Amino acid sequence: MASYVGIDIGGANTKVAVLSFGPDGAETISTSCTYFPVWQRRDELASMLRGVVSSLPTDVLGIGVTMTCELSDTYETKAEGVSHVLDCIDEVARDTEVRVLDVSGHLLDTTRARKAPVAVAAANWYASAFLAAKRFPDALLLDTGSTSTDIIPIIDGIVAPKGGTDLERLGTGELVYTGLLRTNLAAVSQFAEIGGIRYGVSSELFAQSADVHLVLENIDEERYTCDTLDGRGVTVPEAMARICRVVCADMTQLSTDDIRELSRFFADRQIEAVRNGIATVCAGIRSTPPLAIVAGIGAEALARPAAVRAGIGCVRSFSQAFGDGSGDVAPSVGLAHMVREDLLA
Repeated sequence: MASYVGIDIGGANTKVAVLSFGPDGAETISTSCTYFPVWQRRDELASMLRGVVSSLPTDVLGIGVTMTCELSDTYETKAEGVSHVLDCIDEVARDTEVRVLDVSGHLLDTTRARKAPVAVAAANWYASAFLAAKRFPDALLLDTGSTSTDIIPIIDGIVAPKGGTDLERLGTGELVYTGLLRTNLAAVSQFAEIGGIRYGVSSELFAQSADVHLVLENIDEERYTCDTLDGRGVTVPEAMARICRVVCADMTQLSTDDIRELSRFFADRQIEAVRNGIATVCAGIRSTPPLAIVAGIGAEALARPAAVRAGIGCVRSFSQAFGDGSGDVAPSVGLAHMVREDLLA
């Protein structure tokens, strides 16, 4: 047996994929996701990663690392965040080969990665697109996670973004900050509609996209894997109460039908934001790829309808292409494949 690992350390979730090959060459993939808010538990990061590494198979030949947690405001700069993550990785990985992904698709050892913090920050999207490009030479990868959506063009089998860093990709449309769970509804739209009447919204941190998608049954309570903004529970009534506050109301003023209408409105605005990103990306490459591959926990609720709305004729699921559950942790799965290729080269 030989195994290769991809670890994607996000600000809120750490995702792991273990790619294993048996004596007969048969490939298996196992995945996991751990809610770990780095901004609250920075000092526990090494301990959490030690638990991840200790649970890995004994035949691991290489570990790939990518991160987005460096943007967390627990760090003063991205360089500080990258350095802290790499300190933790060096502490727990010990004698295992470690490779760190950068935004150009290079795999660096931790010493080189420390010298290029901007390049290795938020490079996880490249790994997903790398794997997708192996099977789909002309496509858009749409990866909608808990917080944001990556829109990555693949042209002639090459990962072909216009931007590299998050800042650049926000300018090219390749990064859209809307996701299934952790998007403040006040950032989704400055207004809302109920019964054909337009209302302004409060810019307070009252409700997030997880509340909307719980009400719409796009997630259940188990998949509400983030903290609520009011510290209360994750039942539908509690989510509805939070949504009411976005328009400065409560459940004595709005009916459940009103709240469901509000939820559909905010979900639709999220879909439209992703569709706009798709349009911007397609304008940049002067074509609309014939295929979209959708990944992430928001693949079906947000990415797929956005692709359809954008006029892309064929939409495929990353999980269907690369294994059940792989879509939810696509960067980790792609990175495990990249590490294997790197070590076998």
